Amino acid sequence: VTLFRRQQTNPALYQVLLVKRGLPPKAGFWAIPGGKQDPTIDNSLVDTAVREMFEETGLKVKVNPLPYY
Repeated sequence: VTLFRRQQTNPALYQVLLVKRGLPPKAGFWAIPGGKQDPTIDNSLVDTAVREMFEETGLKVKVNPLPYY
């Protein structure tokens, strides 16, 4: 799960949300929030993304479809 946001002062630049790892491996290092799909509670990858983002950061997010070309 990666959360991007456009900078308000310069919309051409994006920011990305990182978390500081609390457990090994790589405790203390910065990382993109993530986890594993749990088929007993997640009906889709979107459900997994929303759940993992909340578990890792405490943020409630809405997943928008990504444009593709």
